[in-house]
Amino acid sequence: MQSTRRFRDQDVVRVRNLTFNIPIGDGAQWPSSSAPTLQPIRTTITIPHDLRRAARSDDIARSLNYGSLSKAVVRSLDAHSASGFASLEALLDHIFHTVFAAFEEIRQVNVEIVKPRALPYAAGVGIVSTRTRDGARVGADVYFLNRLGVNLIVGLNQCEREDKQLVEFDIEVARPSQQDDVFSFRSLGKVIREVTEASSFISLESLASLVAQTTLHHLGREDNVATVRAAKPKAITFAEAAEVELLRTLADYQDSVDVSVAVDMHPLGIKALFANIENAMRMLERPDDFVESPEGTSAPLVYVIDTSFLYETAPMYVTDQPRFVNGACMIETNLSARTLLTLLKKIEEAVGRVPSIRNGPRAVDLDIVFYDNSVIDTRPETERDGLDNLQGQLVVPHPRMAEREFVLRPLNE
Repeated sequence: MQSTRRFRDQDVVRVRNLTFNIPIGDGAQWPSSSAPTLQPIRTTITIPHDLRRAARSDDIARSLNYGSLSKAVVRSLDAHSASGFASLEALLDHIFHTVFAAFEEIRQVNVEIVKPRALPYAAGVGIVSTRTRDGARVGADVYFLNRLGVNLIVGLNQCEREDKQLVEFDIEVARPSQQDDVFSFRSLGKVIREVTEASSFISLESLASLVAQTTLHHLGREDNVATVRAAKPKAITFAEAAEVELLRTLADYQDSVDVSVAVDMHPLGIKALFANIENAMRMLERPDDFVESPEGTSAPLVYVIDTSFLYETAPMYVTDQPRFVNGACMIETNLSARTLLTLLKKIEEAVGRVPSIRNGPRAVDLDIVFYDNSVIDTRPETERDGLDNLQGQLVVPHPRMAEREFVLRPLNE
């Protein structure tokens, strides 16, 4: 994974996926509280080395002997074939020690180590580290989970809202060198599965953001950096997968508030309906296309963190029109309530809403139902007796929420 990305501007000698069996103390697919569990391990060792002299002379003596390197590692592990290692970190330290001891000319090494049988629902876990001869780390160590599989609800199509589908996550966590504790891949995998199985996002982007946020909060370190790839293997008929990738730190999830947004869609035909929903949800997570950055922040941020199902409902107030489709979503944002309202109105215009009769047909209607626990009314105090003067104003919680089942039902969900 990471080992092929190091030393891009240098020649290297690499032993890729050297495989051996060795006992590891934290178990294999299942945890072990007794003796270390014998299991397969793969390691890739990458050493920066100037290969120009060897290339010009066609003399392997001027290069590093990768055969000797492999044998040195395997022989050193034979001495631990019974006792094994307490953790993957301990095995990683041993491999570094062996490589530096076997080749005095080596000054820096990158080692990737993988446990393919670490979890019953992932393709493998591992660590990537680059170190110098004196033991110093070069950059952060990267801990990763490969193809963490979860069956969950995600997507826009009706069938995707009804049936769970497999989503695979690749999670990488860059951890500074002072974090020498044993990394619990098992507990991280468990919490990610629990959180994502309970979600029902429309977008893969929101799902990936949830995984990054869950990972960072679980580890609890502000200096950790999480990279998440989320893939839907069955999304596209002639492609291996549809995939998104994002990089986050805990700072990306600070200074945000939970907001409930009601989505009201008029069914102008089923294709137009879903196009409007998809467009509105995608625009919601691109606030910088519509509003300015909040004062003192780098960029306006909106994350959709949960969604309801969509419900077809009879029209209220003006009944002589087609039925509506309604839903709700919860977002996190660093926008003020008033700026968020401005964002929603601009999204309505971008999707195609045009002026019409009150409570009449419309392409999309976006309302703020709650803004954290705030109580907001932007009308002058002398004009707050009725509800006929809400145009251009913001009242939160939404004043008509209690009379609208089409709001309460998705909101409760």
